[in-house]
Amino acid sequence: MLAESKQLIANFDRYFLRRYQWRYHLLIVDNHLFDCYTFFLQAQRARERLIHSYDLLEIPHRPSLYQPTSLSRFKAAY
Repeated sequence: MLAESKQLIANFDRYFLRRYQWRYHLLIVDNHLFDCYTFFLQAQRARERLIHSYDLLEIPHRPSLYQPTSLSRFKAAY
């Protein structure tokens, strides 16, 4: 999960340009069709209808990715 988090942050920094009078939305979609979670960044200029949408990351529906196994073992050792 750490590699996926780093990829998400890198893609977010790539597309989040902090432009003046732009509105940004981070969307997290539970995509049942492709069996994954998808992260999108949408950007919209003030008073415009056009929305720019960027795919940031897709994470599969695997519970093993979200289990804090290594951290819990480390805490149990001390």
